Amino acid sequence: MGLDNLDQNYYDKNFPGNNHPWETYRKKSVKVRTIQWNGKNTEEIHFFSGGKVNRRIAYEGNTPIETDYLNIITLEGVMIASKGDFIIEGVQGEFYSCKPDIFKKTYELVG
Repeated sequence: MGLDNLDQNYYDKNFPGNNHPWETYRKKSVKVRTIQWNGKNTEEIHFFSGGKVNRRIAYEGNTPIETDYLNIITLEGVMIASKGDFIIEGVQGEFYSCKPDIFKKTYELVG
């Protein structure tokens, strides 16, 4: 439930005079480098990430099989990306993925 969608009666009753316990922030404008994974550009993404993003491997018995996913080594651990996800280099040099719909709402091309 977003701030714009709160039921006005509930809001007025529980937070009279806009006296609510939260603050509103806007994301700072920072430039990030990104590449969208199309399932065929794994080598480019591996190079882009300095080796921190690799094709996820599954096994059938002892036989390794490439999957339609990527493993991303992040600050919090390993993250899994799907085809179509954007791989982003963050402000601390970290890498993470972002779903296309969220990416389009959050980022715009700088040029």
